[in-house]
Amino acid sequence: MTALLKKAKDKLRCCRSRLGIKKRQLFMRCCRIFPVDKNKAVFMSYQGKFYNDNPRAVFEELVRQRPDMKCVWLISDENAGIKHARTVLPYTYEAWYHLATAGLWVDNMRKEKWLPKRRKQYYVQTWHGSIALKKVEKDTEDTLSPEYIASAKHDSEMADLFIAGNRWRAENFRNAFWYNGRILLLGLPKSDIFYKDPAPYHRKVCRFFGAEEDTRFCVYLPTFRKDGSVDCYDIDYRRLHKALVEKWGGSWRILVRLHPNIKNRSDELSYDSTVLNATSYKETNELTAASELLITDYSSCMFDGLEAGKRVLIYASDVAEYMNERDLYFKLEELPFPVAENNDGLIGNVLGFDDEAYERNTAEFKEQLGFCNGPDSSEKVVSYILNELNGGNEH
Repeated sequence: MTALLKKAKDKLRCCRSRLGIKKRQLFMRCCRIFPVDKNKAVFMSYQGKFYNDNPRAVFEELVRQRPDMKCVWLISDENAGIKHARTVLPYTYEAWYHLATAGLWVDNMRKEKWLPKRRKQYYVQTWHGSIALKKVEKDTEDTLSPEYIASAKHDSEMADLFIAGNRWRAENFRNAFWYNGRILLLGLPKSDIFYKDPAPYHRKVCRFFGAEEDTRFCVYLPTFRKDGSVDCYDIDYRRLHKALVEKWGGSWRILVRLHPNIKNRSDELSYDSTVLNATSYKETNELTAASELLITDYSSCMFDGLEAGKRVLIYASDVAEYMNERDLYFKLEELPFPVAENNDGLIGNVLGFDDEAYERNTAEFKEQLGFCNGPDSSEKVVSYILNELNGGNEH
């Protein structure tokens, strides 16, 4: 009886979902009575969860170059208070109206399969990572749901432009994203921060955490596990802090920022005056820019640290288990970052860190991957987009 009841509930839920999609499709078709406004742009980051990443960098530069542009941010934070933009809750009829009538879309995640793009609309897919350590999209097709694969293919078909910050990612878009369109290799807008003076970001982070301005930061940015466990985040912070002071001197603080997928579990970790909960800090790149050392496990943020010229260490205490969960594009030992699988190894890597050897290894690795970022990637990317919106006369 219980099994039959569950089956009936699942069937009802599926019917409601299909009915909801039909309503959205009908609404989008009705919106076609309104013309596409080439002076309106709709932005979305991480499915409306945040005001950050590449869409934010594109938006801020677009406002600088075209202050007359009407900008809409789809974001679930009703108190986001984004200057020069109208904020709208995502996945609402108002949001879909703006998507149906805006001349420009900018997103860093996949859009749903039921969402159509009109002929005069221009869609920029920035994605949300520079280089991937974990295999993604088509390269993990056997682990993805049919629904996601359909949405991913639809998204790539709609996209007019993908943005890459290096040759490796451009090739990855071709090979793994079901995408055959144009790829802009002018750098990632969000990476501009890594080519500018880090002092303002250091001061900003100090103010946010109430730290003295001479504080030196180590940021810990681990990725999530499928089961949501936090057991693997078992760094001995007391020993780590002592090693940082012994190796490089000064006053250190360790910033711990969990992945957004498990941000609600950040309070389960232990903090004190030298170990700070940074999960609520919105811009990861600012934490990276403000820090001197970045520690992660399997997160692609290691490549952001590489690009920012920071020392990067890998702490992978559950590497055997994780290899059963995800396939990687690079073996850990192929990376230019010292790897530890336990606290003794991590402390040893801190105390034995060789800056000269690290700089040689990272320079070779960056050349191999073909980075093309710089301090003005945002400006170049937005100029390109605006030219496309005006008919692409300069190409």
